Amino acid sequence: MHDYIYQDASFNSFKEYINFIKLIDDTNYAKFEWQANQFAGYLLVPSIKLYQEFIKLIRSDPIVIDDISINPAMGMITIINKLSDVFKASSSVTERRLSCERISL
Repeated sequence: MHDYIYQDASFNSFKEYINFIKLIDDTNYAKFEWQANQFAGYLLVPSIKLYQEFIKLIRSDPIVIDDISINPAMGMITIINKLSDVFKASSSVTERRLSCERISL
């Protein structure tokens, strides 16, 4: 991952590493952040389990079913919050994973 940035890097202390990181330009740093967020999302909220839990909620959770019938957007918020609890992940991670998997009502 990003070999061209790290190929000549050498660190003898954590402080040296931090100083190196501070020198990475914003574009490359944003790429690092995006990859870290994607990796964490897939690790915390695996695809198959996400689908299974989503289906379970929309089929059998009375609060979700009620919210969906009143307002689908509110239903999605409820689903995101409940899935976040299931996966012990933030709502932003859960929402991002749903979006990546193209799961919606």
